[in-house]
Amino acid sequence: MTFDEEWARLKSDAQHNAPPGMQLAGYNTENRQSPDGAYAPDLTVHQDDLGAVGHDAFVLHRKLQ
Repeated sequence: MTFDEEWARLKSDAQHNAPPGMQLAGYNTENRQSPDGAYAPDLTVHQDDLGAVGHDAFVLHRKLQ
């Protein structure tokens, strides 16, 4: 199915108040499996981690200037 064909079908469904039936390609949140079956790690980030990344980015930006 081409993009134009799919887009026309989705618009037609929306006009008839039917849900488009789309699903994001993600991983299963119950067992944290990616679509290809590989393990998907927990992507939790803490404030300290963000601060360290921001600081490193700032230092790198200053060096590039």
